[in-house]
Amino acid sequence: MSIYGKSYGGGMCWSEDIIPMTEKEVKVWAEAHLTAEEYMELFEVEE
Repeated sequence: MSIYGKSYGGGMCWSEDIIPMTEKEVKVWAEAHLTAEEYMELFEVEE
């Protein structure tokens, strides 16, 4: 029942999509889902 689900007849089936993201969108996602250490490993962080 996510935004990626596809409707077939009377029900929903799972699906998946690859959605391109800008660097800014990736950083926002990473801030919400990664630890500070993981984030710093991926992106240059000025202290």
